[in-house]
Amino acid sequence: MLIGEHMLALRRCATQLTQMERQAAAQSLTQLAAGGMEWHADSADVLPRLSQEALRTRIKRHIEENLGADSLDVANLCRRFALSRASLYRLFAPQSPASYIQQRRLHRAFAILVSPAFRPWRIIDVAIECQFSSDATFIRAFRREFGITPGEARERSLRSANAPPDDHPAEPRPDAESARWVAQLTGAMPQLSVLRTERRR
Repeated sequence: MLIGEHMLALRRCATQLTQMERQAAAQSLTQLAAGGMEWHADSADVLPRLSQEALRTRIKRHIEENLGADSLDVANLCRRFALSRASLYRLFAPQSPASYIQQRRLHRAFAILVSPAFRPWRIIDVAIECQFSSDATFIRAFRREFGITPGEARERSLRSANAPPDDHPAEPRPDAESARWVAQLTGAMPQLSVLRTERRR
């Protein structure tokens, strides 16, 4: 079982490794098969450090591409990447994977709130789109992450857009990844409007 999980993990990240890293990974698999390595819980424990980084990068990319899916959670990631819960948590340490997912959703929410294309959206619409169960839960999490409420983020964005170029105070901003996503999302606004209506029913 352990060897099989190790082989699956190597296969997932093989294209992202250098020749030297692939050789090190293959050697670790050989040692594992020969019984020369200490027993570990699952494949992520025996992957070389750089292989773990490649796997973590793949998982984060998957998270980024599925932030709007209500099925995205720790259990989903464990199934998809053939990892135990403990192993997934070690990959993301010191931050938990659940906390990372919420943080990415909050940054995506910030990008929506400050985008002119999404001005008609209510706070609850943004909360639903970013998989928060209620606007109250969303507002609390948003304030913890950015130090301001979603409404304040939108209001400051409006003021900043109307202010002279030299009159922009330093304020929280969405990260570049979230900003790029919003630019792509703008073209899908009609479909999203339908989805939001269905989710509220």
